[in-house]
Amino acid sequence: MKAFKISALAAAVVAASAASTVVQADASAAWSQFANESSMSLHLRNFFHDRDFDNTPGPDNDQQSWSQAVRLDFQSGLAAGIIGVDGYAYYNQKLKGDKGEGVSGVLNYNSKGKQSSYGKQGIAVKVNAMDYAMIKAGQFRMSGPMVNDSDSRAIPSVREGIQVRSTFSESLNLYGQAVTGGQAKNEAGWENYEVDGDDEAVYVVGGDYTFGGLGNGLLLSTAYGKQTDNMESFYLAADIDFDINEDVNLGLGSQYGTLATIGTRDDNLAAGSEDDLYWFDAYAKVSFGPAAIKVAYQSVEQQDDVDGIAFGAAGNDWMGGSDDTGFYGQNSVQFGDFHSNGETSFQVRGDLDFADWGVPGLSLMTRYIDGEVDKDSLGATKDADETELDFEAKYKIQDGMAKGVQFHLRYAD
Repeated sequence: MKAFKISALAAAVVAASAASTVVQADASAAWSQFANESSMSLHLRNFFHDRDFDNTPGPDNDQQSWSQAVRLDFQSGLAAGIIGVDGYAYYNQKLKGDKGEGVSGVLNYNSKGKQSSYGKQGIAVKVNAMDYAMIKAGQFRMSGPMVNDSDSRAIPSVREGIQVRSTFSESLNLYGQAVTGGQAKNEAGWENYEVDGDDEAVYVVGGDYTFGGLGNGLLLSTAYGKQTDNMESFYLAADIDFDINEDVNLGLGSQYGTLATIGTRDDNLAAGSEDDLYWFDAYAKVSFGPAAIKVAYQSVEQQDDVDGIAFGAAGNDWMGGSDDTGFYGQNSVQFGDFHSNGETSFQVRGDLDFADWGVPGLSLMTRYIDGEVDKDSLGATKDADETELDFEAKYKIQDGMAKGVQFHLRYAD
């Protein structure tokens, strides 16, 4: 009997040891996948911004800022193919920025207009849902027509919330977002999305699908966004391109969007006021060798009731959140958006890549936009004109010790 008990005990010890070894092996494999598929990137950006208002009537509102940004981004692998983390740490060092000249979004500034250095960091947890969707929650950058983060200055804006994005099909992309807070490009703190002092997240659902067999594929995109007691927005787009021959490509596309007040905001509008707005655009782009030419048209619905309209422009008007969401129209460019109530605008743009001419890494772009706002939308006696001329030059060093360094010059008038 004693021998049997000893044998049973030995067998139990061996079984426990084997189980422990399996658990350790599984944990080791999970950690290996987490670590080996992780990546970290360091991005240095030196940014100088000068905006001259000398030709504008009134006080001198010139803006000038200069900073050095250090940007660290981390993306982990998925432990056991299921869970991982992403994070970022950014710091923007002030090099120059006088008091009262910092509204450009490069540096942080306080209520007295003093510009200063700042930093920010965040983390998000991601979960693979059986290879059907990726769920991400925390602080991270978002993109899309309803909520998007800008990287047009030294440090990008960031959102706080949860996002679910499908992963089961290459042709179909579905996503949902619940955005609870935002952090502007030049801010370190978070602001919750709220309406009348109450937290109200922005909810978004959308997706796109690529249809093969027509040109290089027809891409249809749609999105819907809503913030309770404020507004809802709808978006629809179509894009397609064709290879005319080996050197020539033709691209065509159009977008349509609507805005409407809902709930408390709609109830508070004066009787008879316009409570919705629509906009649309269309473009054509011809690419031939190293060059490309693009033309675009954009129009925003005219609302004559100027004093009572809910939307003076066609951008998503989410409340709170330190929102940096930009307008998605074709004529939303470096300085202007050309999306005022009752505005129509035309754009012509040219791009040139010098790689074929022996200067790889060098590219130039110029565009001109002409807009007109209907006098009835302004309650004025004549239409208002708005124009913008942009010039952009980029050059990236291709080899040597400085390989990868890019110089980017932008000018807008």
